Amino acid sequence: ECGILPEVLKNTIEDVGEYYLVRNLSVHELVAHEFIDAFVKKGSCYALTYNTRIDQDNTAALLPNGKLILSVDKDTYEELGLQGRPSQYSGKKVMRYIITIDLTDA
Repeated sequence: ECGILPEVLKNTIEDVGEYYLVRNLSVHELVAHEFIDAFVKKGSCYALTYNTRIDQDNTAALLPNGKLILSVDKDTYEELGLQGRPSQYSGKKVMRYIITIDLTDA
């Protein structure tokens, strides 16, 4: 039955602890000093963009070590003006870039 998780998976998820689905949170809010002080520097915080395609959409991931990783298309990369590197999955014609920002340096 699809509605019942296997016991081993259920135990793994319970070990992770609480989590929340936050809708309509702009990426710029993750780099605000208030957010960094309250969540990034005082503990581990995970965040992933929801309902996006990593190979096509602009996406973001905040890792517990304080690294914010952006996977963006070429137009967004040029508009942001941040240092990054071509995505290894971009192919011969670079159309996607990876930007890594260490929020613990803020």
